[in-house]
Amino acid sequence: MLSLFDSFIAFILMIFGASFVLWLEYTQQSFFATRLDISVVILFLLVTFLLIPVTKAQTGKRNPWMYMIPVTGGVLFILLAEFLRALFYDVNAVRQFLDGSVQMVHNVVILMIYLLSVPLFLMLKQISRKRMIG
Repeated sequence: MLSLFDSFIAFILMIFGASFVLWLEYTQQSFFATRLDISVVILFLLVTFLLIPVTKAQTGKRNPWMYMIPVTGGVLFILLAEFLRALFYDVNAVRQFLDGSVQMVHNVVILMIYLLSVPLFLMLKQISRKRMIG
């Protein structure tokens, strides 16, 4: 349960960070017009909800090879994307996945929801931790 809160926080921070960095490249446009590639958003989901929790769970066992999980996951994601591009690019869903983009921060309200959800998840994590201990 605690890992789920960490995953939500990491996902929000990755989305906000990537949007901010992309906006810094094109500061003449509005921050709220910044778009992220769909494949990048899916990679962020994969990393935050699968690779990070698995790595955190396995590194407690003092196995140094577990630190290779994120690298392997990234390499497999890139290979999958290239495989899809080479063999299935004519399928509309694959083309949308590889070349499509999505606007993740539409307006000030969504930005505030993102920014306020991080302390909310931290608070929920702390409450959950206290209930698990006590």
